[in-house]
Amino acid sequence: MYAVMGSVLTAGGLLAVALLALLFRNPAAPAWSRHELVAELCAVVVTGALGLGFAYLAMAPMQLAADGASLAEVALALGVLAGLVVVLRLLEVRTRLRAYDAVAGRPSLVVANPEPTPPRSPRPRSGPSRRKAA
Repeated sequence: MYAVMGSVLTAGGLLAVALLALLFRNPAAPAWSRHELVAELCAVVVTGALGLGFAYLAMAPMQLAADGASLAEVALALGVLAGLVVVLRLLEVRTRLRAYDAVAGRPSLVVANPEPTPPRSPRPRSGPSRRKAA
């Protein structure tokens, strides 16, 4: 059962990564997806699903050695992963991301401002509160 749960969670996490990449890189994405909080919340959920899925997959050999597994469980786990490959091929993620980059007129993963801006220097005060040097 760990193999089935692990493959479902891992496939769901990888599918979510692909869909979120399409959402966040889309030039016509909705305004709510531009907030950093949305990206961080999505990252936490996807990371949690992938971590739990990989943990179940790591525990699957121990369960298989102890209890054994039916052929249906193994077939279902492999079927989920094969279904993920088919869905990702149908989504054509790479070609869509290239098209989004072409429409946006910029290559992906380019830092807009690679150098930090220098701190602002304080303005000299003017007025009667300035003391004259003696």
